[in-house]
Amino acid sequence: MDARIADVLELRAEVGPPAADLGTAAATLVQELDELRAELPVDPDQRRSVIEAVRTGVLADLAEAHARADVDVAGDGPDAAAVAGALRDARAAADALAAAADEDLAVLDRAADADVRLSAVVAAWVEPGSRSQQLARLEEAATRADALAAELGAAEDDPACAAVLARRTAAATTVADASRELHALVERRRGEEFDARRRELAQDPAASTRTLVDADRAGIDCWRAEAEPVELAAAVAEALEELERALNPADLASPSGR
Repeated sequence: MDARIADVLELRAEVGPPAADLGTAAATLVQELDELRAELPVDPDQRRSVIEAVRTGVLADLAEAHARADVDVAGDGPDAAAVAGALRDARAAADALAAAADEDLAVLDRAADADVRLSAVVAAWVEPGSRSQQLARLEEAATRADALAAELGAAEDDPACAAVLARRTAAATTVADASRELHALVERRRGEEFDARRRELAQDPAASTRTLVDADRAGIDCWRAEAEPVELAAAVAEALEELERALNPADLASPSGR
């Protein structure tokens, strides 16, 4: 029994610290993703900066912790086998978490890009110019918005809530329709109607970045309940709990095991 206790103590020293680091990195990553989703910056460039900071910060930290937890567990007894299996499960869940988090950030990145492009289209509505310039610009605006809607519609959205890119697809479609509506008014020489409709659209443009981001933030409860990174972080924690049990065998803690 003394030999077994010594083996378990060695396993704890070998596996415990890197496993704890892995758990901390996984929990920290999901916490930062949560904070990002709940407090998304309205400005797309600022949003991209925060997204990149998560990638180069806590997501990179998880990758490093995952590598450090690649421990060759010594021993071939049942205790070593239980430890190795739990550690393997934890690393597999952490690997899947990293991939899911990267995709989560990619969705937010694509949304920021869409916001920039939508804002550019909306800005074309109020640019001054001759009638022919307005017609050309509004036709181009409709084409660009249609292209964005098609591109976003083909992209993979949030696996759980399917909203961030979907709402921008809808916004791009609305902006394309509005651009065609304004184009038709210019084409028919309805100057007063054009000015009135353009002012109306300017009051509450369909692609208002603030409106879109407010809707993104409002989806945080859905994300917390259903998002894959949240589920995988829980899987990492569960595997590490199993590892903790393997490193503290119940029979060794009981009077009969001493």
